[in-house]
Amino acid sequence: MKRVPRNPSRPKPLSTIAKQFNQQRKLKKGIERAKVYSKWPQAVGNSLCRVSKPTAFRWDCLIVETKSAVISQELYSRKDMIIKKLNDLLGDQIVSNLEIHTNSSLFEK
Repeated sequence: MKRVPRNPSRPKPLSTIAKQFNQQRKLKKGIERAKVYSKWPQAVGNSLCRVSKPTAFRWDCLIVETKSAVISQELYSRKDMIIKKLNDLLGDQIVSNLEIHTNSSLFEK
């Protein structure tokens, strides 16, 4: 019995297409989340960028650590503006919340 070669133009099963779509979507979302770190200086400006650092991204929440409580308060007061600016720079609704912590040891040299 001869084996019939598979026709490349033959339709793919829906499960295969769904799996490929999900993999591409997860990859895209991961890339977009990674861009958040590079856009931080543009979103907060140079002076705040030197004393604050995004350290993690969980769910849709960007976790930021600062050098002092005063800086944490400053970022907190600008929280909505920073989230909007980050999302505008990224071109999508990636960040929905900022969690701000004080950790001066992160900035010691």
